[in-house]
Amino acid sequence: MSHKPESLDRTERLCGKNRINELFQVGQTGKSRMFVVRALPNGLDFTRISVAVSKKAGSAVKRNRIRRRIRAAFRTSKAVLPAGWDFVLLARIGCDSEPMPKLKDSLKNAALRATETGSPAEMR
Repeated sequence: MSHKPESLDRTERLCGKNRINELFQVGQTGKSRMFVVRALPNGLDFTRISVAVSKKAGSAVKRNRIRRRIRAAFRTSKAVLPAGWDFVLLARIGCDSEPMPKLKDSLKNAALRATETGSPAEMR
């Protein structure tokens, strides 16, 4: 099966309840206007993400649209995001109406805030 360029590579998806729970318990937090990001170093050369959207954001259709936009923002911002981290991206209410450049900027700012206390190599 071929990889679609508009989808996340399997290695970029953060799966596993244990790892996600660990991120919520001991992960570093970064906040921006549109996101709350929980981050932990993963010991790899690439970044993995998981996206969470509250039911308060709206119907399932609206929440899925928000998830798709966040994944698209991540795909196009990978070069400026720190490598070697696991992120759980928690979408704040209202991020669905923001234009894509603001969404990318907010994602970058929240991720950098969450990872500014140390590099992955220092935290291993």
